[in-house]
Amino acid sequence: MSFPIPEFHFRNLIEVVIIAFVIYRLLLLIKDTSAINILQGVGVILVSLWICQLFNLDTLYWIFDKTIVMLLVAIPIVFQPELRKALGHLGRGEMLAQLISMKYQDYEYVIDCIIKTAVQLSQKKIGAIVVLEKETKLEEYAKTGTLLDALLTERLLYTIFYPYTPLHDGAVIIRERRIYAAGCYLPLSDNIEIDKDLGTRHRAAIGITERCDAIALVISEETGSISIASDGKIRYNLKEESLKKFLNSLYKPKIRRKTTFWQLFKANR
Repeated sequence: MSFPIPEFHFRNLIEVVIIAFVIYRLLLLIKDTSAINILQGVGVILVSLWICQLFNLDTLYWIFDKTIVMLLVAIPIVFQPELRKALGHLGRGEMLAQLISMKYQDYEYVIDCIIKTAVQLSQKKIGAIVVLEKETKLEEYAKTGTLLDALLTERLLYTIFYPYTPLHDGAVIIRERRIYAAGCYLPLSDNIEIDKDLGTRHRAAIGITERCDAIALVISEETGSISIASDGKIRYNLKEESLKKFLNSLYKPKIRRKTTFWQLFKANR
């Protein structure tokens, strides 16, 4: 008995590549998170379901079958942080980057202003957390604080975090060249593998970057050290040069230089 071999088209190859890429990106997204352990548990249940069917273990098959149904309802709830992060990544791309109203020089101004203020706060061991908004808008977190919508300056940013001022105990959200809100409450990280010695500011910085594409700068009140969190990871104790390097790589958009035909003609002369 011969089985017909299905005809393979180029569009099938495209579909396979797209599906493989999506699965690969999803695996990268849940790597080193609690979600990977949950997926392993789901895999064990599916294998157990197949074994029960193979050996006609009806009672166990019924139990595992009902468990799978419950998991279909529970998975979106359990994976809420990962799904939210995945949708956020999906919504960001090169096309959206072209719609950013902020000019390249504005990024330099923002980075320079934040670095100078961070160094001053660090020297005096004044705790602070500054969140740089990127593609994902942080309206829900801005509403937990006080909306300012004021031009970003070193003096204003320093004054906000000065001890005993009304807005010093909370995060500042920077939107383009403006201090959009101050005294904001941020979600703490759910990652159980984070160093237990980290304070609330560092956990909040990691937490906000787990949920969106924002960048969070933290200054420790105890040591004065400066740290940067992005994509759920944090870099500790950065000096001024390293701080500038990381902010440039994470926040400033890349300039793509287009070579025109006339430039090529002149270069080959």
